[in-house]
Amino acid sequence: RSYFGDIHTAHYLLLASIYFISILYVWMLKRSKNIPLQACVQLLTDVLIITALIYTTGGIESIFSFLYILSIFSGSILLYRKGGMIMASASSISYGLLLDLHYYGVIHPLSSRLSYPEQYQSYYLFFNIVANMAAFYLVAYLSSFLSEQARKSRAELQHKESDLIRLEAL
Repeated sequence: RSYFGDIHTAHYLLLASIYFISILYVWMLKRSKNIPLQACVQLLTDVLIITALIYTTGGIESIFSFLYILSIFSGSILLYRKGGMIMASASSISYGLLLDLHYYGVIHPLSSRLSYPEQYQSYYLFFNIVANMAAFYLVAYLSSFLSEQARKSRAELQHKESDLIRLEAL
């Protein structure tokens, strides 16, 4: 028994699958021609892994919903605004679907102490989903804004360097 609840075999399987997927990512990186597509696949896989982690740690009761924000931030850095918004949307859909399915008793997450998730009021669930979705899109917007600014600064710097080289040649 740990601080976060009972450790189940599913936790170990999830950890092993994360290691395997990481090795697969490295292998794919060496052979891939389309890096943006690979980044998108990896980021969407990360959303699925985070959703699985939330499932194995209690669903509605899980404290790990903040991990989606790290994935959204990575999407904004790698794929700029489009990537950040795609990741925010995928995170919102995954998290909202997981919590709704848990609330209505369709799924029963591991480590959940609730025998009847309906103990939560529907407004609490709605607030939880909407607050997380707002945070996901806010992080996507702000991080993609910074990423776009960095890209523009790099382009301006390259332009200035080429101007300097032409000036020196003159």
